[in-house]
Amino acid sequence: WVTRCHVVSAPKRDDEGEIYISLDGQNICLSKPLEIVGLLIIIRQLKQISKKSGMKIRVETISPPWAFKEYAPNIRQFSRLISLWVWKEDKEIDDYLVVSLASAFNGYYISNDRKMHKHIGKDDDWRDEHRIGWKQSMKTNNIRKQLTEGRDLSGITVDLKIPEGKLFDIYNDMKKQGELVVDFEDWEKEFLKSRLGVTPKKSEKALQKPSPEKTGKYPSIKNLTTAGSGLQLPIEPKQTAEAMLWLATNNNEFDDYNSLRDALKETGILPNSRVVRLLIVIRRTISPPSAFNEESGRYEVWAELHEIEIPAEGLAALCDDIHSQTTL
Repeated sequence: WVTRCHVVSAPKRDDEGEIYISLDGQNICLSKPLEIVGLLIIIRQLKQISKKSGMKIRVETISPPWAFKEYAPNIRQFSRLISLWVWKEDKEIDDYLVVSLASAFNGYYISNDRKMHKHIGKDDDWRDEHRIGWKQSMKTNNIRKQLTEGRDLSGITVDLKIPEGKLFDIYNDMKKQGELVVDFEDWEKEFLKSRLGVTPKKSEKALQKPSPEKTGKYPSIKNLTTAGSGLQLPIEPKQTAEAMLWLATNNNEFDDYNSLRDALKETGILPNSRVVRLLIVIRRTISPPSAFNEESGRYEVWAELHEIEIPAEGLAALCDDIHSQTTL
């Protein structure tokens, strides 16, 4: 439960050698294609600045849990992680907390949202002195090319736009010296490959003699996976199985349909066009019978979302079995 209150700025702490920075985790993690990897790049850069300069940098990441999922231990390596639910009645509560903390400690906040300072009554001059913007340094197509060809990934990074001051000077000096390059862990490389649809480069022989029987594509099944009619489920059975497993594991974390839908989209398990269709199918199977309206002569659709209760025990094995039986 969060109660909004007036935030009083703390005195400057530059003389103490400490700089406070709050991170808008959701804003950063929603940026494709880097997503969670982009957040970790920023955190590692701040860690390197602190280590190189001897300056104490206090970092706190504010984010709803769906944005970082299982990567919390990675975030906590150099940042306190403040996790909070964002309710539909107050969708910008995380933004409010990000700028409130930056104001309270007279520090900075990292976000590309240029309006969130208004939550605490600050003007644009305050925003320009305290907001650190960011952007990925390489275009998405170039990132995909480097991953496909297995080239050096040092050019894949995040450039911070820091207001002029002590931190600005240190950051730019280290950037010129190439001291802000971060190393990617194996899971991060695989994450980016998955998001960008990167597949291993085929040999010349494989390109000359493709096997039509093992294309990896599934045929559309009328009224089941066709896009224009029927259930309109994902074409690949594995996607349906993984989505069902995710829903069985995570559905109790959400209080409303929109939050559940958006979170499932962000997982990347399903194409966005199939997310709503799958949820509709599931919702119809778990909702109680529709009420019959005698005046209209029609069944009325239930407006409320009922809790999805799917036993997770044994579901993973079942999904694997479904996938193995439907793999070409």
